[in-house]
Order: sequence, then C-alpha cells, then structure tokens
Amino acid sequence: MSTLTWSSPVRKSNGLELCPIPNEIYLDILEYIRPPHDATESIFATAKRDLSSLALVCRFFSATTLPWIFENVCFSGSIGTRNTSAASESSFCRSILKGSGTARAMAGYVKKCVFQSWLSDDGDEWFREELIGLYLDALAFMPNIEELTLMETTITRDLLKAIGGLQKLSTLTINLCPCAPNLKHRYFANLLSLRLKSCHFRSAVNDEFVLAINLDTVRHFTLQQKFTHPLFSRSHGPIPLEELDIFWVESISECEALLSRATALKTIRVKHTHKLLDLSKIKQTSSTLPHLTTIEAPLDVAKFLVPGRPVSSITLTNSTRGIIEFMRPCDIDVLVKSTRPITHLGISLYSHRDIPLWKHFPDMRSLEFLIYFDKSYLQVGLDPTTEIKTISSVWPKLPNIQSLAIRFEGPEDLDEYFSLEKQLQWISEDLFPHFPAIRRCSFTGFNRCQWNYSESRVSWIAER
Repeated sequence: MSTLTWSSPVRKSNGLELCPIPNEIYLDILEYIRPPHDATESIFATAKRDLSSLALVCRFFSATTLPWIFENVCFSGSIGTRNTSAASESSFCRSILKGSGTARAMAGYVKKCVFQSWLSDDGDEWFREELIGLYLDALAFMPNIEELTLMETTITRDLLKAIGGLQKLSTLTINLCPCAPNLKHRYFANLLSLRLKSCHFRSAVNDEFVLAINLDTVRHFTLQQKFTHPLFSRSHGPIPLEELDIFWVESISECEALLSRATALKTIRVKHTHKLLDLSKIKQTSSTLPHLTTIEAPLDVAKFLVPGRPVSSITLTNSTRGIIEFMRPCDIDVLVKSTRPITHLGISLYSHRDIPLWKHFPDMRSLEFLIYFDKSYLQVGLDPTTEIKTISSVWPKLPNIQSLAIRFEGPEDLDEYFSLEKQLQWISEDLFPHFPAIRRCSFTGFNRCQWNYSESRVSWIAER
C-alpha cells in the first residue's frame, strides 16, 4: 500500500535558502482551514477545495491535508446538476477496486461516510443500483470508518453486509430508510457484531433494524418514532447508556427495565407517553438512575423522575403536541425535590407569566421558552414582539440569568417575522434590560440564530 512521504518545507528567495519555519507553525495555520467535525456538507465542500489546493504546494502540505480531504466522504444518489461530486466519488471507488495503492491508502483515512438521496421513482433505478453497488464494494477497503449516516437509502442485503464489516464503526445514524421488498430477517444478523457507542434512528426506520442493535455498548441512543416492541426488557444486566432520546414510552415493563438497567444514564428526552401509561405503578428505588442530570420530557414524566435524583436541567414538553405544558404550584413542589440545584428550566411562556419561578429556583442561570406561533395569531393582533415583551415585562429584573433560549414552533414558514434585525431589536430593547447578565441568547424554530455578547465590542454578535 502506498504511504504518504514528506520532508520539511524549504523556503527560498532569489535562489537563497531562508531560515526554516517550524512545522508546528504550518500545522497551526492549516488547522484553521480544516473543517470542523460537525461541518455541514457545503462547508466541508468549500474546505475540501482549499485543502486540495494546499496539497499541491509541497509534500509536507500534501501529507498533512490529504488525510483531512478523505476523512469525510458522501455518496449521493442525486442525478445531474444536483450532484457535482458523483464523478469524483465514483472514480475514487473504481480506483480502489482496481487495486490502486494511492486510492487504497486514501481509503484508509476515511472516518465519516454518508449515503443519501438513493430513493427515487424517476426511472433511473438501474443506474442508482449500479452506482451504490460500486460504493458498497469500495466500503470494504475503508476499515477505519467510525461514523456512518444513511438518509433516504433503501436497506438491502448488500448494505447490511457492508455495515457489518465496519468493525471500527462507533456511530450509526439512520433516517427515512425503508427496507427492500422481501428482505429476510436473517440478514440483520450482520449487525450483531457491531460495538456501537452512538445509535440514532430518526424516522421511518424498520423495527428489525432497531432490534438488531446490540445495546451492551451503546452510550447515546435516539429513537424518534413510535416503537412498540420490547427494547430494554428483552435482556437483563446493566447497559452503559448515558443519553437517551426516545419518541414513545409504551409500557410499564419497558420503563422498569430502563430504570434498572441504565444505571449510567445522565440525559433523558421523551417526546410522548402512552395516554394510558400510569407512572405511579412503575417500580423504582432510590438507587435507580443515580447520575441523571438532564430531563426533557412531559411534566408527568419530569415529576416522576426528578425527586431524589441529581437533576439540574429540566425542559418540559407536552405529551401530545410537543408544546410546553403549564406548571402549577403543586408541580413546582415536586420539581424542587432534586438533590442538586436546578440551573436550567425550559418552560412555557405562560408558566413564566403566572409563577415567580426565580423564588422557587434561586440557582437558575439558564431559561428556555417554547412558544407556539402561526399566522392566525397575526390576524388577531399578536406578533412575536408581543410574546417577547411578555417575557421581559411580567416580573422585575432577573439579574442571575446568563443564558436565554427562545424557541418558536409552528406549522408555517414565518422567517420573515424573525429577521436578524428584529432579533437584535428584541435583545437590545426588551431582553437585555430585563436580564442584564445574559451573554447568550438564541432564537430557534424560525430563522435560527445564536447571539453572543462581546465584552470587547460592547455589542451582540450573531452566529448562524
């Protein structure tokens, strides 16, 4: 296999050799161009072009940047102008399969791989089948892949076999991936050998895929769809789960299994619970979930989990629509029974309006508001500014709050009412005067943006 060779750059001017610059300085400069681990596809594409240019400068730059260039690969099924990288990716994979030493060396640097946009009914299925077959064959020569994401990709026998061969795979994300017709149950056995640390099932994932995952090594688990099969109660013994994001809690037995097995759980997010689920019947002891610190769940689930545990962050969601529920004084009496001070609260605007929460949670430093908003509100004279002013006007100044998050949700695209100019006006005229210690303020839902206060500039800076 080819290896990357290099020597320290030699600086010259008019034929004279200049004093060398330490390689560490070059590396520091190049790191500024390297895309971050969570970079979007467009950001990575731009950085990849810059890194490719730098790779042509000298052998040292080449040996440094080429592993970064091939660290992320994206195999897209989009056709024509929607996919400008298909030619280079297919050429790369063909070179791998032909035995090119350089291509196989570069394949060894691949750590993150994405398959996306392979579902189509436009008559090009034969082409996509050939192309994805090429990519799956090449996947066998990428033994260091740690993260794999499948989006809008049909789950086939060949795909399951290829995934099972990625022995260093630690993170798997699946979204909108139907199974091929007549895909047999036994093919999912390819997944049993995986030792995943993070597993995320976003939407429209076959139940058999979920059941094939070995939870004995998973620390971060997401299941954002209704799932009625036994998941935690199908086996016994502790699991190392630290973060759980689950859409649906179906039964008492599943809840009890989770409480008893997930002894390391720190964060739990629950979107919905079954309307007939009676949490009072669930058996638990004071020793269950001893490390739980963060809860994002309906109010009844939060009241069930908080008392006697070291919870410091609570975000309340509704069991039906995803809208934050109203809190009553009797609810607060339960939530304050955490063994640690509550420093973050995610609540409804109406709970903030009706209850002096800072009196019950004196250590609170971060506040999050979820506000439902649609165009019908505009028709009756309400607009986002009205809701913002409610946040800042109902109580005296709150000098201890350092971070605000305001999440608007609704069925329509209302970005025009949430321009950056409008957001800055809300912060400067309404929020900052009422919360004088805030240094972070984010708006999500429409025209997402995070604002940070710059002490040196004495102004708010937007980060998209």
